[in-house]
Amino acid sequence: MKVRTFLICTLIFILTACSSNNEATQEQSSAPKKESSESDNKQIIINDEVNPSVSLNSLKKMSGGSLTNDLSYEEDSAELETNPELPTALATKLPDSLEKLSKKANNIKDYQKGLLTLLASPNYPTAIDKAEKYESPFEEPYLPDPTVQKKEENQEAPNKAIILLDASSSMLLESNGEQKMTTAKKAVKSFAQTIGKDSDVSLVVYGHKGSEADEDKQLSCTGIEEVYPMGSYDKAEFQKSVNSFESKGWTPLAAAIEKADKMSQTYDSATTIYIVSDGAETCDGDSSSCK
Repeated sequence: MKVRTFLICTLIFILTACSSNNEATQEQSSAPKKESSESDNKQIIINDEVNPSVSLNSLKKMSGGSLTNDLSYEEDSAELETNPELPTALATKLPDSLEKLSKKANNIKDYQKGLLTLLASPNYPTAIDKAEKYESPFEEPYLPDPTVQKKEENQEAPNKAIILLDASSSMLLESNGEQKMTTAKKAVKSFAQTIGKDSDVSLVVYGHKGSEADEDKQLSCTGIEEVYPMGSYDKAEFQKSVNSFESKGWTPLAAAIEKADKMSQTYDSATTIYIVSDGAETCDGDSSSCK
C-alpha cells in the first residue's frame, strides 16, 4: 500500500545506520546477554512466522503490523501528500521499535521480517479482493497472441495480417484511468511486433477524420485509410504510423471490414484480419453481413 511504501523507503536509511550497532553487538557475543525487559516482551519485534516473499498468496495472508494494525483501508489507500507526516502515535513508537529491531536482527532476512512484523499493512487482503472482483465496463481491446493459437491440421499459416483500428470519438473515453485509444494503440504496437516476425503487416484506421458532428458524418464515414501499407514489419515506421492520428469521428466499421476484404483478395497468400474496436457501427453500415 502507499503508506507502507513510504515508511519502508524511509526506514532503509535508518536501518543502514543501525546495522553498525548490530555488528558491534555480535562482536561482543562473549559478554553475558541482558535479560529482556518487561517493555521488550510486550512487543514482538521479529515474528519468524512472517513470510517476507512478495507474492499474491503471501499478501492475501499477511496480518497487520503491530504498529499499523489499526490503520483503516481508507487511510491506507489515500493519496499521499507531497510531504506527508507519520501519524503521531506511529511516529512516537517507531524510533524505539527500530532500535530494538537493529539489536535483534542478525541478517537482512531478519530485518525484512522485522519491518513486516512492525509495519505490514492490514489492508492487503481487502485491496486484492477488490482488484480480483473488478469488472471492466467495456471489453478490453487486447488482441490474441498468435504464438499460442492452435493451427488446424493441413491449414496453411497466414503470412499477411490486416489490423483494423477504430479511432472514432468513443475511443476518447477513459477506462481504468487511461484513454481507450491509448490502450488500443499500446495493444496494436505489441501485437504487430509479435505477428510481424512471421507475417507482412498492414494497419488500416477509421474514424479519425472529421468529427462526431452531423456535418462531418460523410467525411468521417468515408475516411478509411491504410496508414501502414502491407509489407514487412518495421518497428520505427509502424509505431510512427500508429502515432500519426487521433480519435475524432464516426464509426464506419462495416466499410472498414469491406475494405480489408477487398485488400485480401489481391494477395496470393492467406490473410488474417484483426479488428480493434470498442463500439458499434454508426455510419449506417451492416457489419453483421460482412464475412
